[in-house]
Amino acid sequence: KAFNFKNYRRATYAQRDEIYENFDVKKFFHDQNSYFKSLPRRRDVTLHEDDYPANWKTISYVYRDYVNWECEKCGVNLSDHHDLLEVHHKNGRKSDCRVENLLALCRLCHKEFHPDNILSPEQESIIKKLQNTSK
Repeated sequence: KAFNFKNYRRATYAQRDEIYENFDVKKFFHDQNSYFKSLPRRRDVTLHEDDYPANWKTISYVYRDYVNWECEKCGVNLSDHHDLLEVHHKNGRKSDCRVENLLALCRLCHKEFHPDNILSPEQESIIKKLQNTSK
């Protein structure tokens, strides 16, 4: 069902102007609280607070080395395939790089958390072959 605030889509141009001119964000979220499960987590002033830190590549490398290039979910060793081991943020905040918030995952396991991540058939084949040899 499409959201149609104050019947805006069917309003005349004059009525739309009035709706636009009298729009109040706080009132909108108060009145629509049953429609929205939560308020937006990011605002214009906090939009870039959750970016990766400038030294993310170093943090990621050091953490993956710390866990001996092994996926912390399936246990596959990727010491010869560094590009197939990634670092996941448990709480979803890319700026939170505390050790207890990081999880080294092979690309196959990481895809379970982020289904839109791209994993080529070749990469999947390498990981599965290494998983089978480590059992």
